[in-house]
Amino acid sequence: MITKDESVELTKLSLLRVKPCLDPRNATETTRRKIQLIQKRQYVGVQVYTCLVVVQQFIQYCGMHSHTSSVAGGLGKYVHYVSAETCLKAHQFRHLDLRGIGGGIISKINLNGTTEVSTTLQGHLDISGKCEGIKFTVGDISYENVVVSAAITIKMSDYFTTADVERNVVNLRSGTICSYNDGSCFDDFSGEAIWRAKIADQCTNSGVDVLYEGNATLLTLSKDPPTFYPLLPPSFRIEGKWVELTPALRKADPAIELDANTEDEIVKLARISPITSDGIYTREDMEKFQRTLMFPNERKAVTNEVARRVTGRGEYKMAVPLHEEHQVMISLFD
Repeated sequence: MITKDESVELTKLSLLRVKPCLDPRNATETTRRKIQLIQKRQYVGVQVYTCLVVVQQFIQYCGMHSHTSSVAGGLGKYVHYVSAETCLKAHQFRHLDLRGIGGGIISKINLNGTTEVSTTLQGHLDISGKCEGIKFTVGDISYENVVVSAAITIKMSDYFTTADVERNVVNLRSGTICSYNDGSCFDDFSGEAIWRAKIADQCTNSGVDVLYEGNATLLTLSKDPPTFYPLLPPSFRIEGKWVELTPALRKADPAIELDANTEDEIVKLARISPITSDGIYTREDMEKFQRTLMFPNERKAVTNEVARRVTGRGEYKMAVPLHEEHQVMISLFD
């Protein structure tokens, strides 16, 4: 029982909530400025040019009176490698220089299509059937008095794709992954592939994306901020979450509640991490989903790579890397 005492003052305080703090007047100064908000560029679009030259070669013996006959090992097929410069000129001028293999200059090439031509690579052979043979060597085999003719297939295409500058990779349409900074690579499906790699410079427009450009208001503190004591900073419960000022606003552990129960009667439960703060997907899952959206050709590349390994054709050295679930799929077929 409390007796009356004129010197005692009693006040009831609510521990449920704290009234919001009022912003001090004239605590900030505003300034109008023109700003530019930029972000480092990760993905860029590139134009890819491809050239694939397939040569089917025929070697025939040129005998007396232009009589021709087949020779052992006279039929062959191979891919002729063209340089990046030669491929770009072919796309620009629609002619391909094959003088290195004796094919001359092929004109009127179909862009984004297939061109097939027949020509004599070595020796001489005219439309009347007359021939003049020469000496010709293929690998370790040398031929005398032979004429070498060929059926040449030229496939050229150009398309637009996306490159990941941060990872330094460019995904070709076939699913092949190449180094973006190299500017070219050879693809088993489409031949020589060339693109113009732009090395990102953070100080130029090619290295960043402008998110916002225009007028803005800058807030500057005109008074010294109040002193805070981080040893026991004030805490607030806002929308079910505890935060504290140290003086920066940061997440705080929940305050300990008063409990009249004994320690033996308390059931301790492990705290469940809230989905809203930690998320239901890991960072790796989100990056994988982002790559799926940016590079849809990877799905096709994975299918081709799994098929190659299941059929025993070996691993394609430039193929898209397989993840654990794909490795399990391959092991089921072994």
